[in-house]
Amino acid sequence: MNRRVECAAALLCATAAPLSAQFSGRLGGQLEAWVDQVSGYNSRVVADLTGGWHAGHIRLDAYYGFRYWTTANAPTFLNAEAGRSLERVHGGTATYAVGKCRAGVWIGRRAILMLGVEEVWGQTIGYYDGFAPLLGCGIGPVTVEAHGPLIRYQPLTLPWPLYETTLRVQRGVVRVEAYGSFGGPQPVTYDLHLEVGRSLRAGVSAGQLAAPAPGERLGRVAVSVSVGP
Repeated sequence: MNRRVECAAALLCATAAPLSAQFSGRLGGQLEAWVDQVSGYNSRVVADLTGGWHAGHIRLDAYYGFRYWTTANAPTFLNAEAGRSLERVHGGTATYAVGKCRAGVWIGRRAILMLGVEEVWGQTIGYYDGFAPLLGCGIGPVTVEAHGPLIRYQPLTLPWPLYETTLRVQRGVVRVEAYGSFGGPQPVTYDLHLEVGRSLRAGVSAGQLAAPAPGERLGRVAVSVSVGP
């Protein structure tokens, strides 16, 4: 009788294990000091909060973050008058995993507030948002993710890219991330970031970014310090 109970318990555990849900979350930040200030900016502070839930093949992820752009005329980003614009990003993904890949949908928004300008509801905050099909795959230390085309469900006040893609490589304490966006009215952008370390990392970045000002693109080379997982 005891053996039957043990077998039944083992079968129940084996059946229930793949269905157990798991939660994850992390908070990270990065400070960029720009080597080239011709663009009119001298630094950028980045903060991101991410969270996830997955059970079996289903995975849900969400993110919320800020980018604080500082003017090149300020001595440091710590000066009260240094802020030139504040960018907010948020969104999430819902995917289904098949082997080493996952497919689903992405939804998100990028919004820009130009600091020092009197706020007028619906006029001084530029944004673009929408949703798009998503596909991602990971093989060993390499992961790649892409979403697009962007499907808009309301008039947008910032130029947007139709497609965005990110390639990440991590081996030991070395991390490399390459990002690109193209299509749509926003100029083509690309960015390459290399950093070394674990919870505290030093890095360098270079690329062409979508500027806070609508329709503009700026180039930058920067050194950075990052914290977080």
